Amino acid sequence: MEFLNKIRQMSLYERAPVFTCTGNDTLAHLVGKLCATKAHRIFLVNEDIHPVKVVAVSDIIKTILKS
Repeated sequence: MEFLNKIRQMSLYERAPVFTCTGNDTLAHLVGKLCATKAHRIFLVNEDIHPVKVVAVSDIIKTILKS
């Protein structure tokens, strides 16, 4: 519990980076951003920069395999 309390008290700049994209971004842009950042997921945000969905690498693979 002590560890969680310390994490919650940290400023936003001390936490792990969060990667975002918008609904206007292409799938190629999203994949490029994931590759460049070596992240496994990216947050889809609205105009107010509020998270709407989380897109994971596995979601992209499933979508490609379905088509």
